[in-house]
Amino acid sequence: MADNAWFEVQDLGNGITALGERLREGTDVKSYLVEGDRDLAVIDTGTGVGDFAGLVAAQSAREPLVLQTHGHWDHIGAAHRFARVLIHPADAAALRAGEDNAAFRKHFGEGAIPYAWLPAGFDPATASIPGKDPTGTLLHGQQIDLGGRVLEAYHTPGHSPGSISLLDRQARALFAGDVMKIGMVLLGRRQRSGRLSRDAAPGRRAGRSGRCHPRLARRPADARRRARAASRLRAGLDRSPPDHDPNHELRATNRN
Repeated sequence: MADNAWFEVQDLGNGITALGERLREGTDVKSYLVEGDRDLAVIDTGTGVGDFAGLVAAQSAREPLVLQTHGHWDHIGAAHRFARVLIHPADAAALRAGEDNAAFRKHFGEGAIPYAWLPAGFDPATASIPGKDPTGTLLHGQQIDLGGRVLEAYHTPGHSPGSISLLDRQARALFAGDVMKIGMVLLGRRQRSGRLSRDAAPGRRAGRSGRCHPRLARRPADARRRARAASRLRAGLDRSPPDHDPNHELRATNRN
């Protein structure tokens, strides 16, 4: 049975449900359910805390199809509980590996998820995220037919090499994983003290405070190009995704 005390369930309308999990005060991670006539798209699978698969089953009787936006721990936690799981090839290794207890338990305690928030029966001293072999791939331009509803996949690397964003034109909704963030983003270079400096020279590699893709595209032109692409998606101007062609993918390149 799903532990609903751990999850925040929110009906967003248009057959979309958000499943939230708190990471720390003021910060959470969300997975999404998108209902088609035949299948239920499960966009990301949470942190591995609580009965995520049980909650999904309680929300819909449709056949679940997991679409992983990327392979970081807080998005793949329950992937092993599902039969059908798709992910971009560049993040497939992270999904297969999961996280052993030595790495997983560091996400709990001081400066992380407070022990007091954890549901009964979950023990971070012994818990882990089992690896999962993907049953298919998510590629740029791919269309995922849920039955009467289609999600379009866009390769949007940056947060991770294989980050995927999923567009639901019917609902005018874009599921971007961790590629987009509402709020301030600090860029700089890490000093020996561990603090981030804002005086990094233009074109220098930005320091990373988390496990993100180390080959970020940093030129202003890249940011403008991606902003224009996002605006076109929001406005519905990009009427159909391109056929899959590696030359059309958004690539994260290292430009020092």
